[in-house]
Amino acid sequence: MSASDGKGKNKVQKRSATIQECNFLNATLGKFAGDILSTTTISRVPFNMGRSASVIWKTIYIADDYFVNPLGNADGAEILAHETWHQVQYIANRAGAGLIPLPKLYPSAWDRLAIDERLIEQMGVDVYNPGDYEKTDISRYNSLNDIYYLESQAQLVGKYAKLYYKAKNNLALTSTERNALIEMNRILINSGINSEASQWVSKEFH
Repeated sequence: MSASDGKGKNKVQKRSATIQECNFLNATLGKFAGDILSTTTISRVPFNMGRSASVIWKTIYIADDYFVNPLGNADGAEILAHETWHQVQYIANRAGAGLIPLPKLYPSAWDRLAIDERLIEQMGVDVYNPGDYEKTDISRYNSLNDIYYLESQAQLVGKYAKLYYKAKNNLALTSTERNALIEMNRILINSGINSEASQWVSKEFH
């Protein structure tokens, strides 16, 4: 592990992805995502940044609590998958400045807030309740391409990794989480992601 890009206590620590982290991404999202992570630098989030971020090519920023071992729990697995997916998006939406195209990532602060609230609703309540959440029910999406905002896509991928991590490690899933995992698995398969995880979820949660 090395430290650079700063002075004193504000140095940014950097490291390469571990074999275990790459293998988890290979299993969860397919070899493409794992290969991207293997060539990506993981940096500890600077003091003035939020929890995690990934808008710069070949760099993922992870918060202090998860920097050393993001696969130590389901929340860390979610962050690792979420931020790696932004790197996948960079390839699909390459911008000349070396950044993910922010107009599609977040059209406005209001839309960002609405996105976050909708995804929290999807994970925190029964999204299949007719009427209340009809417009945000993930069962209405066929593939990731149907979800316009890049942040929403990465949120879904991250939540999928979190629920897969929990299920594989025999951690109890609520009925809402189980339903969400099934729907997310369908969406990822329809998006061309045929991974060890997608096959396992299809078999275990049919």
